[in-house]
Amino acid sequence: MKNVIYLLTILFAVALMSTSCEKDDPIPNTLETQFPDWVNLSWESTDGEGDDITPPVYPRLFITINGNEVAITEERDAVYAYHATYTNMTIVGNVVTFDTPTDVNDIPFVTGTFDNDGIWIDIITKGISGEEYNYILKIN
Repeated sequence: MKNVIYLLTILFAVALMSTSCEKDDPIPNTLETQFPDWVNLSWESTDGEGDDITPPVYPRLFITINGNEVAITEERDAVYAYHATYTNMTIVGNVVTFDTPTDVNDIPFVTGTFDNDGIWIDIITKGISGEEYNYILKIN
């Protein structure tokens, strides 16, 4: 009888081990997955002025996240543009900070306050150029 109980215990253990659950691979925790609304923001207006100004006198801000890199481009016109790439982004309340530039010549950080209504991100920031503007960016 002891041998039968022992054999049944071993069979039960083997059956449990062969039918164990497999875990799915975890989704990588990248900036892209942490901040999906910020992945591809396109400029709509600056300080209430949009595309109807010719020549453009207000800078345009574009933010793109790819994996763990945030690319920020601030265009003044067809000739002047500032570009920087960062590997860290944090949001605390309504304050966003981009820091840890990939190029030592880039500005160490860009920060601003923002509102996100799910369609637009309204961000007040000095951007890369160092002048403060109110940018309206469309969530794409």
